[in-house]
Amino acid sequence: MPESPARRRMKVAWHKNKPKPGKKWHWLKGRAMREVLGKAIKDGVRFEVGDFRYFVKDLELSQWAFSYPRWYDAMEEFYCLAIEAKNESACRSLEFWLDRPALYLHSELMYVGRVFNWDFGDGEEPVRCSSFNSNHQFITVCFEQTSVLPKMPANETIRPHRRIRWSELEQDPGSQP
Repeated sequence: MPESPARRRMKVAWHKNKPKPGKKWHWLKGRAMREVLGKAIKDGVRFEVGDFRYFVKDLELSQWAFSYPRWYDAMEEFYCLAIEAKNESACRSLEFWLDRPALYLHSELMYVGRVFNWDFGDGEEPVRCSSFNSNHQFITVCFEQTSVLPKMPANETIRPHRRIRWSELEQDPGSQP
């Protein structure tokens, strides 16, 4: 199978800069690799399903995506970027690597950071997706801050996070009438 354009672009960027002594080289190469990958996603370059697995294994993505608190968070950032750029092949490649099916709400893909309205029984409130459960059971959301906090009885506290079951989200947007 021929290489995808995204994989070819990343391999060129990886091999273009030969290692030089010192830590600064690592930092500069990491920054360049993140920029090349981000630009490939934004430009709509085609990805194959296994490309992100290749980036992690052979191009040491976990080393050059270190600017995030956890390198895994970089994958969520790249996923958000792929959704915003409407790069479906990048989305499929990331979903395959993350071992996560595409989840939709109102025919739009769900990603960490997405703000949407959700009804927990007291009317719709704006919430932000903060994480996906690795067991494919739920997403965790936190309430968006508003200028007016809800008045709670003295014996209750505000719960900053809530869970939404994956079954309550769409896994195939074509299934909606």
